[in-house]
Amino acid sequence: MKSQQTKDHPAYFTTSIFRRFQDQIHQWYPILHSDFTFHFFESKAAGFPYSTISCLSLLVAAIASLVDDRPHSSHYEAALSMMPIAIQECSITSVQCLVLFSIYCSCLLQPRQAYDYIQAAFLKIQPFLNRCAIICIRSTPSPAASNLTCIDG
Repeated sequence: MKSQQTKDHPAYFTTSIFRRFQDQIHQWYPILHSDFTFHFFESKAAGFPYSTISCLSLLVAAIASLVDDRPHSSHYEAALSMMPIAIQECSITSVQCLVLFSIYCSCLLQPRQAYDYIQAAFLKIQPFLNRCAIICIRSTPSPAASNLTCIDG
């Protein structure tokens, strides 16, 4: 017998959360990779272990709850408990976490906290942007670019 996904079914609830985020938030702030859907469901199935992927997944759920006018979310509290790993880790996922923390605070009209999170994300992404600039300069075949000196830092 084939089970139908009703509003009470956990899979429907998870799909609904992700769809609300995609429809209402991601179209304005497209910061998630296309593979994130897989990571979101995988993280939920594993019980949201302590990781930046789980933090990101919980923030997606928390922001989706704001779309439903539910300002307090246990998802946000759980994501907030994972903030140390988002601050400590140097990865694109940790930058995405900080951006989503900022979006969450913006939605709650907390501009100071939103600014703090987006500033932290900006500082955290600088090494990635510097590496990209160095790679672009080194891969440019123009004669003018060959005179440039790259400093790896």
